[in-house]
Amino acid sequence: KKVLGIDVGTASIKIVELSSRWKYKKLKNYGELNSSFIKNEDKNASNNAIALAIGTILNEAKIKTKTVIFSIPDFLTFYTSFKIPQMTPEEIPGAIYYNAAQYITLPSSEVTLDWQVMQNAPGDKSSSLKVFVVAIPNQVVKNYQMIAKLAGLDLFALEPEAFSMTRALIKNNPITKASKKTVCLLDIGAKTSTISMVSDGYLQMSYSFNFNSQELSKSLSLALKVDYTKHVQPKRYSRQ
Repeated sequence: KKVLGIDVGTASIKIVELSSRWKYKKLKNYGELNSSFIKNEDKNASNNAIALAIGTILNEAKIKTKTVIFSIPDFLTFYTSFKIPQMTPEEIPGAIYYNAAQYITLPSSEVTLDWQVMQNAPGDKSSSLKVFVVAIPNQVVKNYQMIAKLAGLDLFALEPEAFSMTRALIKNNPITKASKKTVCLLDIGAKTSTISMVSDGYLQMSYSFNFNSQELSKSLSLALKVDYTKHVQPKRYSRQ
């Protein structure tokens, strides 16, 4: 009935606590902490620092929920799409793993795959199914598992940002859902930006590139003659 959503970003670590009753979702609590201190290249040290920061936020915001879903940044994932023949649901995973090897540069033994099967248009008797596939390096998965363990949390799931943004902003939006139009999502992050294309409520493609909000902020500071280095990210907590 309650779950945490945690986003470990390059600028900050953000946590929300959500509760569910019937079909309704409620934001119960939230917290945010600057993550600029996490600069150690040693993954074990970084995992410990992240877990400590998460514990600090949970303690300050008085959050007791332990079940967690982590958001995975798009620059740590790889997306592709392809078509497979019509087949039973039981046969789909094998076909996806077989075909994904042609598009993903890393060996299949080193990545974890997830996917969405696109729905054909009403009346479409096409003999193929379009699938959208995401590949996540196993080491990334292990890092999040370790962070959850160190923070004393129960890891329920990991989800790429593009999937959750599509569901939250497009698929459940009555305006875009009713229009059936193709929608572009632009997410300008602290390290990279991501463009995602959504059609009929399904993610069709997603690309990350090296453009970020810090570049925008620095350009504005130069134009407005404001000292960029004096900006301090505050700690933010909420108790409800």
